[in-house]
Amino acid sequence: MIMQLLNKLHSYGGDLLLFRAALRICKQFAIASCFFIALSACDQMRPVQTSTAFIHSAPTRALSTSAINEKIAEILLQGITERKAEGGATVLVEANTGQIISLVSIVTPTAPDWEEPKYNRAVHPVHELGSVFKTFTIAQALDMALVAPETMLTIPPALRISRFQILDFDQLNEQSTVREVFLRSSNIGTTQISQLIGSAAQQSFFGELGLLSAHPLEDRYPTQIKQRLPSNWSSLVAATLSFGHGLTASPLQIAGAYSSLINGGLSVPLSTTPLPQFRRRVVNTGTSETLRNLLQANVQVGAMSLAAENDLEVGAYGGTAEMLTASGGYDESRLVSTVAAAFPIENPKYVLVVMLENPAVRVDGDNLRTASRTVAPLVAQIIEQVKP
Repeated sequence: MIMQLLNKLHSYGGDLLLFRAALRICKQFAIASCFFIALSACDQMRPVQTSTAFIHSAPTRALSTSAINEKIAEILLQGITERKAEGGATVLVEANTGQIISLVSIVTPTAPDWEEPKYNRAVHPVHELGSVFKTFTIAQALDMALVAPETMLTIPPALRISRFQILDFDQLNEQSTVREVFLRSSNIGTTQISQLIGSAAQQSFFGELGLLSAHPLEDRYPTQIKQRLPSNWSSLVAATLSFGHGLTASPLQIAGAYSSLINGGLSVPLSTTPLPQFRRRVVNTGTSETLRNLLQANVQVGAMSLAAENDLEVGAYGGTAEMLTASGGYDESRLVSTVAAAFPIENPKYVLVVMLENPAVRVDGDNLRTASRTVAPLVAQIIEQVKP
């Protein structure tokens, strides 16, 4: 399958190569002069350079189900190819144990670091991931009993904080419920909810979710890129963090945070093997159930309809954000799109996070770049292959 996909990429230039080697060291990897794929695991990747490719391999013992990992890699590669993305990543974990089932990172020749990849797309917190953070804001406010799904909020056309103005892409009715704020991904409504929470409580909650600290896997893949953390947790910073700006995060961190919120509310440190652990309560069971219902509604009637799977109830949320420049600014021409999904949502077994760097799909002559159009269909394809 991967060979067939690589053959379709001949127009990208260069002869295409596929390597399957290191029988006991690496079960699966695919590499071509136009693609670099890293199937990451617990041991440090050992790069091998040829005249046309980089090969990073990892031992199969580090991933419990190599067949799942291989299939996910095929789907991600095909999705990146069709969307002409710069790169992408997937992370699949067991929601209740934290065991990493699959972890894949892919880089294409259109990426600035193609010749020498600077970071692992799945592991390193390089991008601000946007609206996937709204789930954290809603979860905390629900758990603090500050709001309920049917709580009414007054949503202005714009919200000014200090000298900055927060806007919505999709303008809500002036009187909207928290549920509507979530399902229509309102920056303004989410900011208002974060103001109820407060900066100090938000910072503490993000810490409990593992969003402010490095995962041990980061040490396995050295990089010069550091996580962007707030220098101060002001009211403005708290506002932008509530909808996923001002803090970089990795797909791995997002997978861990979502697992803790939807599995009944217990923290699950992620590892390639199940670990005996003292599990802290992050949110109460009622909050976790309400959040699952909201995520399910977002697939049934919200923006994530393309993540739906015929025989299984799925919950999901997406985010699209501008990629960061080397100087720390934003590149409006390049977007990162991410979807976090849980399934089966009534009693989640898995959490899946899929991220694409600068993807686009062509629909009726327009290039669509949001997570709902570019990433959600890949989520559905992967769930179809790995569903319980």
